[in-house]
Amino acid sequence: MNLTTWLTKVDDLRARLTRYQRARLWLAPLLSAAAVAVHFQLNVPDKVVHSPRDQGARGKKVKKKAAKKPRRPAHEPRTVAQLDELWTRYRSAPYDKEPRVPAWGRAMKPLLGQIVTRARKEAFRGAPETPQIQAQRFDCRTVRCSFLLSTEHPQETDLLVQTLRRASQGGRALWRDLRVEPAPPPDGAPNPEASYWRVTVGLSRDRITPAQVTFPEPRGEGSGGSPTSK
Repeated sequence: MNLTTWLTKVDDLRARLTRYQRARLWLAPLLSAAAVAVHFQLNVPDKVVHSPRDQGARGKKVKKKAAKKPRRPAHEPRTVAQLDELWTRYRSAPYDKEPRVPAWGRAMKPLLGQIVTRARKEAFRGAPETPQIQAQRFDCRTVRCSFLLSTEHPQETDLLVQTLRRASQGGRALWRDLRVEPAPPPDGAPNPEASYWRVTVGLSRDRITPAQVTFPEPRGEGSGGSPTSK
């Protein structure tokens, strides 16, 4: 082999080595790019779904559930003996000095309102004109409740109170006591011409069903005068 042939082969070998080195330089980034492309194709969704919990995420706000308010305890009906004892303790005390039993008051006030409404219908059944008397400001303590009656016609108060006195359930009187006395108009009274009467009742039971309350006529008794005078 002469010198010229040997030099030619050396040059060819150098050229191949240079091309190989260049190919190695380009091969690494090409392989990395291909790997990244395959990863995105397999693992990244086309659309990013924002979670409401993500910081700065847009979309509907998730309302936090309000903490449930503790339920107020329901009133447990008291026995006859318990009511008798409470009545003996408070019957002579001023009404506003009688302590409140909140659960009993919440249960009794709507029932008392229904009873007064039924008594009003009974008292003025067949009346040619609609009565103007109204009941308001219901309040209950321990064994007694009170409310205001207002009207421009005193005879309406007499008739309604007379009917209320007869209230009974299951043949038993609903009240231990019923008292009526004049009362000043409450703050913001809409009708300055009306007369106001405070009715205070002592209840004989805790279990009251307004739909079962009746107002039987007294046997062989007259009206006994004006009910508001008692």
